[in-house]
Amino acid sequence: MLIRVCFGFLFCLVLFLLVFTVGELNAAGHPWGEEKPAPKEIASYYHSAVLAGQWYKNTQNTPEHPWGGMRESADLGRFIYSHSPRHDSRRAIPVWGQAVGIMGFLSLHSRTGTKKYLESARMAGNYLKTLQILDSRNRRNFGAMRERTPQDQYSITRDAATGGMGFAALYKATGDKEYLYRLRILCDWYIENLMKGEFKWPLFKYWFDADKQRKTGKFKDHTDVGAGLMFYYAYKLTGEKRYIDEGLVPLCEQFAKDYHIKPWKSRAFMEMESPWGTNDDFASISLLAAYRATGDKKYFDAAKRHVDWLVSVQQKDGSYSGSSAAVYVAGLTILEFCRIIEVEGMNIDTASYYKTVLKGARFGLTQQEKKSLDLMAYGGFYGVTNFALNKNTIHHRVTGYSLLFNLRYEGKIDVPYYSTYGW
Repeated sequence: MLIRVCFGFLFCLVLFLLVFTVGELNAAGHPWGEEKPAPKEIASYYHSAVLAGQWYKNTQNTPEHPWGGMRESADLGRFIYSHSPRHDSRRAIPVWGQAVGIMGFLSLHSRTGTKKYLESARMAGNYLKTLQILDSRNRRNFGAMRERTPQDQYSITRDAATGGMGFAALYKATGDKEYLYRLRILCDWYIENLMKGEFKWPLFKYWFDADKQRKTGKFKDHTDVGAGLMFYYAYKLTGEKRYIDEGLVPLCEQFAKDYHIKPWKSRAFMEMESPWGTNDDFASISLLAAYRATGDKKYFDAAKRHVDWLVSVQQKDGSYSGSSAAVYVAGLTILEFCRIIEVEGMNIDTASYYKTVLKGARFGLTQQEKKSLDLMAYGGFYGVTNFALNKNTIHHRVTGYSLLFNLRYEGKIDVPYYSTYGW
């Protein structure tokens, strides 16, 4: 009897370890390569993500903790964009940041099972809804997202697409069809008025007043390639291939064709030189999505050129010049790139890529504020002031991306946001 009990215990233990290990590696796509960090270091990434989530909790405008004590505000559920302790100055968040905060809360809910994260995500989603135009009398604007407030008269189109990813994330997590409806009409607006309309490419800034748009001009921006992920998620959630054919592929097609070894410089079909440098606004992950959706290797090859460039320009301390947000954009991009290599069994050595990610991950932890008694600072990340690297300003951009990256890097759950997997 004792032998049977011991055998049963050992069998269950082995089964548990197998399930845990396989689940851990498969869920995150082998996030460490061949050189897995020590357990204590892995735990530090989880703790950093939880602390970043606490920053979002502390800075979200809620009935219990209204901004400035002002109750019944139209900003209910909204996050802050940046906080400068030195100048006692803050800015409220735009549409894309609201969506990233939602993805962060949903990731923490998935990782911990804690209900408060889901509730906070839903509240944030309610503010996100207020930015979408539902007045069907003007089809030119129906479904579009305002940039910052319900009174804004323009949309930054790349930011709007991240708002759509927020709706996709909320629908995936809750099954509430209201979010799917809003995602679909945003995609339709984007396709009909930007991809198929007179512009043939997303404008950087889309004015809701058509006359003002004509006077302002047609300033375009390559970062809109990153909007392709919105269409990829819409396709995965609905099964409708038109989101690939009319959204993702047209965005990636010209980009892949004209992409050069030195990325993010002006090309003939674009009208600006990017200020983002190593932060490509997830255009490379959109290229990987196009590859996975179509099987066309040119998209993978274009993404590989950017990933190789990221490896070559990383600083010795693991940072990138210009913005510490680039550490996490690069990390998420490289992890996605390596996962595809491993899943598809490609003959590409990933060792240098994983080393780049590890260096960046370690540097990123040094940018988190862990001592301040200021709740607007505690748990947030420094690193972005006019896109420069410093410790003057706590910024959502770094904080939000760090949360998603660190949970993925911990390796316990499949974080689907800024990824082509898990949908």
